[in-house]
Amino acid sequence: LDLEAVFAKYRRRLHEYDQQLTGMIAAKEEVVAKTHHDLARAEVQARVAESKTQERELDMAERDNVVSLDVKKEELQVAISRMEQRLESLTKKYKQAQSAIKK
Repeated sequence: LDLEAVFAKYRRRLHEYDQQLTGMIAAKEEVVAKTHHDLARAEVQARVAESKTQERELDMAERDNVVSLDVKKEELQVAISRMEQRLESLTKKYKQAQSAIKK
C-alpha cells in the first residue's frame, strides 16, 4: 500500500514536471518564432535602408557632377570673355594699322 502511494506521488510529480517542461518548450518556441519574424522584418528594413542609401549616393554624385559642370562653365565663360577682349584689342590694332597704311 505504501509503495502504491509513493509511486502515485512520483507519477503525479513526474506528470506535473512534464507539463512544466512542455509549457517552457512552447514558450521558447514562441520566442524563437517571434525572433525569426523580427529578424526577417529587420532584414527587409536593412535592404530598404541600403537601397535608400544607394539612391542618396547617386543623387549626391549627380549634384557633384552638376557642381563640376557649373565650375567648368564659369571657367569657360571667363576664357571666352578674355578671348573677346583679345579679339577687340586685335581688331583695334588691325584698324589702326590699316588706317596708318592708307595715310
